[in-house]
Amino acid sequence: MGLFHWIHEQREKLILGNAYHLLEEDEDVVQWVRIVDTPSKREGFAFVTPRQMIIHWNGRRADNTNFRWEQVERWAVNGRAERGPVLVVEGEGFEVTITLPTDTDATAERVSDFLRRFARHAPKSTRQPANALPSGDADWRSDVDVDVQKVPRTPLEMARRIFVTFVGVTIFIIGIIIIPLPG
Repeated sequence: MGLFHWIHEQREKLILGNAYHLLEEDEDVVQWVRIVDTPSKREGFAFVTPRQMIIHWNGRRADNTNFRWEQVERWAVNGRAERGPVLVVEGEGFEVTITLPTDTDATAERVSDFLRRFARHAPKSTRQPANALPSGDADWRSDVDVDVQKVPRTPLEMARRIFVTFVGVTIFIIGIIIIPLPG
């Protein structure tokens, strides 16, 4: 087991830990994906299980959402949205509009898998959700044939990612220097 494999496992456990408190005893997460709340731009994760979908928002005042597949009345995906596919789900007492960022080939593939699994578990939708408004080149669909493409990061997003990486590496190096070695 290499270092990168171990890091990948720890990252996966950390992300899946956000959903464990909402899972039933014999339930497992089938697929997860990073998400962005379309109106507020907050970030989080969406999890698909055989019985439900879980939306977990990052942050202290997170109002997580979960809904069983039987509660879903309408859903649609806009595969041509600007920052990645937009998924709108409406049902008994809830409405969710999330963007699924696809800024790398790997995330585009993960989003594609997520949408296929979502469509497999969600009931067939015969009507468009109220938020699935036709505008511009929007292509709202309620099937699994959504062509997910990589959407490159903006220069501001790239600068933010570089800055956060630099700060993280700097803190790590300072920590190594400050902490005395045994002996």
